[in-house]
Amino acid sequence: MEPWASSFTGIGAGLIYLALSHFMIAIKIDDPLDAFAVHAGGGLWGLISACIIAHNGIVYAISDAIANNHGSLSLRQAFA
Repeated sequence: MEPWASSFTGIGAGLIYLALSHFMIAIKIDDPLDAFAVHAGGGLWGLISACIIAHNGIVYAISDAIANNHGSLSLRQAFA
């Protein structure tokens, strides 16, 4: 994973954790260690984003398909 992608993953995990933690407080679920918010929120985001943003992931596969042969592959697929 590239450094920019790991920064994106970490920031996203932190934001998801905060949102899920505040949501659990709002619906009055008692989780004093915030274990659910950490593992289900930030942890799940880390797993998903690693698959999407990794160097062999979906984002690079799409960009390679578009850039391959100056976009002619994508153009042929669009009209297939």
